[in-house]
Amino acid sequence: MEAHDEWALMSNYNDRSFMRMPLALWLGRQMAGLDYAADMKFVEVYIVNDKWERIDYRGLFCLSEKANTRGNGRVDLKKLTASVADQSDPRVSGGYLIECVPNDKMKNQAEFNTKFRIPGWEDDNWHHYVFQYPNAKNITDAQREYMIQYMTDVYDNLYSDNFTDTINGYVKYIDENSFIDWCILHDLSKGTDNLFHASVFLQKDRNEKLRMTSPWDFDISFGNIEKENRCYFEDRFWIKDTKYFSRLWEDPRFREKLKKRYDDLMPLFDLVPYVLQENYKFLEESGALNREFNRFGENCLANFRYVNDIKTYKGHIRYLTEWFESRKAWLYYNLAETPEERCERMQQVRPVMRVMQPENLLNCTETHTRFMRSGDDEAPYSYRLVKGPDVSQTEYPNDWYNIKRSDGEYYIYVKEGDCTSIPSLPVEFCKERIYDEIIYTAPDGELLTQPLCNQMSSLKNLIILCGHYKGIDERIREHYITKEISVGNYVLTGGELAAAVIADSIARLIPGVLNDETSALSDSFQDDLVSPPIYTRPFDYNGWKVPEVLISGNEKQIKEWKLEQALQRTKERRPELL
Repeated sequence: MEAHDEWALMSNYNDRSFMRMPLALWLGRQMAGLDYAADMKFVEVYIVNDKWERIDYRGLFCLSEKANTRGNGRVDLKKLTASVADQSDPRVSGGYLIECVPNDKMKNQAEFNTKFRIPGWEDDNWHHYVFQYPNAKNITDAQREYMIQYMTDVYDNLYSDNFTDTINGYVKYIDENSFIDWCILHDLSKGTDNLFHASVFLQKDRNEKLRMTSPWDFDISFGNIEKENRCYFEDRFWIKDTKYFSRLWEDPRFREKLKKRYDDLMPLFDLVPYVLQENYKFLEESGALNREFNRFGENCLANFRYVNDIKTYKGHIRYLTEWFESRKAWLYYNLAETPEERCERMQQVRPVMRVMQPENLLNCTETHTRFMRSGDDEAPYSYRLVKGPDVSQTEYPNDWYNIKRSDGEYYIYVKEGDCTSIPSLPVEFCKERIYDEIIYTAPDGELLTQPLCNQMSSLKNLIILCGHYKGIDERIREHYITKEISVGNYVLTGGELAAAVIADSIARLIPGVLNDETSALSDSFQDDLVSPPIYTRPFDYNGWKVPEVLISGNEKQIKEWKLEQALQRTKERRPELL
């Protein structure tokens, strides 16, 4: 965090996981379409006396860069002043930082002297903006009028008949990539304050287009809301159906570009469970969570919006993690344009069986679970609920289930019409799911070998993160990755093919994957030898005959011949194995 004189000290009263704001801002900083997302650190606040001795503990907070500040390490904008040069083109064109705010924040404010009507919305159909930079006291009339006119042009164009024109349509005025990344982040988090009416920042720099920037206000998001609110569930689109973005969504090209961008970001989203766990581990090991609990007692954890019986910080982290994973899957499914494409996408990403009472699950008492809903009353999902060895083909109609006893592993399939998803990860009574390894595909990683595959085949839960282009941020490698693997001394366009190689080489060793479970034990490299020659029928083909020993029926001689051939081939072709 760079030096500055504008900071926000934020409590986490509305979020007992402490993670929603840090998570959303971390995601924003990884998304190239957003030029800026505030950095944030966990801090503990004490009252001290005149000798700087701690006398009163006030709790765990987050120290954050303010979202509405321009400067080095903040929103990067050209400076605007009252000088004559800054009152006309090209300098008057930027930079500006504006905030979309609710009606009640407009009282007695003269930042914008107009409001922007949203056609097709009967109620509350206006966008209101205030200037954050230059602020209302410093902005000149010429600068205010320039920005008002620019925003008027944006709205007029967006709601015109030719708004999809790739030259003179909305792309002439707005930076599409920033709007796409902002939309993805806020649809993923499903925050009540992010419907383009509050805590929404836009920037317009000199000679540049309008950009979304500085995501903010995520404490009541990621399922942190009362059950009566539609943000509680992980289904349905959120930003897509709000003002402004609903119009962009009418453009097929915008939808396709957003879907592709979401797919590109999936490896980032796959890291979220580990980011949350590492943050939780940091707070737990530092003693901050214990100090918070000792200061405020059970009020730290009880009677919160989404559920009133989560009794531990770890339980709140699990709720947040599983809500995020389920929301991620729902969006991945439903960004599809056709039922056929949606069915294909349901075969690629797992649904989630969300545990609503994590402590009950571990304490072996009745536990309520929920499943992803379709968000469409006309085509609701059904489910296949699997309990232990009972792999039933019967559809289960409810989007919840109460686990009452230890029947082994529970998991679900989501069904839509004739299409069935891949299964969720299992939930088991009295047990907690833990990932054994987080693998990153990297050219400088440990070389993939058969002994390494044998070792990993005995593990239960693996995650493979695919490198792309130059790789991933070194901090992710340092703090989240537990094993790095290379599939050879050559370069691929992306790590997806390497991940497929790793997954296949491990999966085939798992009992039940191959028809003959013992055949994998005789593969190349199992004994540091390559395989001997393989022959099939007919015994004589074009005069090329199968060696006599292989058709002799003498198993001992056949075995000795195979070992001799394997040794000879290894010596000739892969001597480094010997």
